[in-house]
Amino acid sequence: MSNIEAYLVAGGNSEDKHFGLPNFWEMIQDKATQVNAELSQQAINCLISVLKEPFSQPVKITYLLKAIDNLIKGESVPQSVIIAQSIISDYPFASI
Repeated sequence: MSNIEAYLVAGGNSEDKHFGLPNFWEMIQDKATQVNAELSQQAINCLISVLKEPFSQPVKITYLLKAIDNLIKGESVPQSVIIAQSIISDYPFASI
């Protein structure tokens, strides 16, 4: 991950700041019929791993909203639950 971070610090363009996440996202969708279960799981793991990195903070909410949108539509539900849970678990809980 340090290579990605170094690239961004050096000034990668705004499209590059998605760290390949759109590709991983597309691979885990139900409509990705050419992707087998093993590759889909690897894409989920990569997506989660990159989203946990501090430098992905600006795009993290985008993927939470995409996951919620999938849940509302009933599409790619198991994958979306995993992604949403992972993102939500990264945020600190406030004490009441």
